[in-house]
Amino acid sequence: MLAKLLLACALAGAHATRPSLRVHRRGDARVPPEPATKRLIELRGGGVNLLASYTAALNAAPILTKSLTAGCIFTASDVAAQSIAPSDTGRDWTRTAVSGLVGLLYFGPAAHAWYEVVVGWFPDRTIRSTLTKAALGQMAFGPVFTCVFFAATLLSTRGLQGLGQWPAKVRQDLLPTQLAGCGYWPFVDLISFSVVPLIYIPLFVNFCSFIWTIFLSLKANRGLKADKSE
Repeated sequence: MLAKLLLACALAGAHATRPSLRVHRRGDARVPPEPATKRLIELRGGGVNLLASYTAALNAAPILTKSLTAGCIFTASDVAAQSIAPSDTGRDWTRTAVSGLVGLLYFGPAAHAWYEVVVGWFPDRTIRSTLTKAALGQMAFGPVFTCVFFAATLLSTRGLQGLGQWPAKVRQDLLPTQLAGCGYWPFVDLISFSVVPLIYIPLFVNFCSFIWTIFLSLKANRGLKADKSE
């Protein structure tokens, strides 16, 4: 299903940049060519129908749609992370809920604003422009998001006392996390900015975030070295 959805995104971008020359007839009346999005809705196939419904939601409420998508994916990521590294005390649903809220309240709106701004600054899809946008993501958006995620995780697992440990957590784990991200996110950004239409970039990034957020959740819940020595 994911492959169908991503393929449909690429096809949507191709149709959107290529005007149609067809003229439909309804009775004796000549009807002008229909927009690419409307043609997509009329196509058959599970992936395209899903994409059409998602596109309609994006057009009606872009920020809300992207936020709900991020919230669902971040929730699923933490569930997967806790399955990979289960706790002795059982599943922590508070941690899962907080992870989902980070996606819903922060990542969704922030990604919407970020991609709108960065593509506005560098609208073309040349290699130089694509590499610049990818580099900006690694230097600005990525580190800020990681710090927010660390803060939310500490708050959910240790309460207000955990926020006092946030600076130490950032010093300990931010750089290793970003270095690990350099082996993943630049490739995601290269695909996003060179192939995926702007309207679907947050969707594509959200799917890619599923894997990354599993790693980030495991990293965020790793104890501080001071804690281990106590």
